[in-house]
Amino acid sequence: MAGFVFRGDPQLGNDVPPAIVDLWEDIDAAGTHGDVFARLLLTDALGAGHAAILVEFPKTGGAQSARDEMVGGLRPYFVPILKENIVSWRTTVEGGRTILTQLVLYECQMAPSGVYAERERKRYRVFFRENGVVGYRLYEVAEDQKTLTMVDAGLYPTQDEIPVAEVPTAGRRGLFESDPPLLDLAYLNVAHYQ
Repeated sequence: MAGFVFRGDPQLGNDVPPAIVDLWEDIDAAGTHGDVFARLLLTDALGAGHAAILVEFPKTGGAQSARDEMVGGLRPYFVPILKENIVSWRTTVEGGRTILTQLVLYECQMAPSGVYAERERKRYRVFFRENGVVGYRLYEVAEDQKTLTMVDAGLYPTQDEIPVAEVPTAGRRGLFESDPPLLDLAYLNVAHYQ
């Protein structure tokens, strides 16, 4: 299905901000072209029912001007978020619009352990919007798997909303809630097999 949608490369419209057009060649700051990023994300969304895109920015360690960012090569980048990594969220309605006030994402990375080994590092990144201020707190799961320790926190001084966009498919029931669009076909295959 993703191949059908992307049988031709996406064309950016005239209403796309120039900043995004400039970033399209390397949308995730890891060398991925915007077309490839969109294909991969749609494949994930079609399998699970939805996905999301988080817009991140490298940590600068303090206040910085736009000129400093351009000279230093700092820029925003897209991060794909899978459905299973969206733990919870809270919303409010302001001016007729539904606004995220909290979003909790699960992250799992491999970290060095000793000289040769690695261990899983499980974390929860909590984005919040309180009194017009947007920020995050990063919690790490301790080795006992029972306690959380806050290991990082920060604010997004130029943001007034949590920088995430949902990528829904045909199985959408609500914000970050969906059924896989091919679920009926899967049930039919199971019934046929039985």
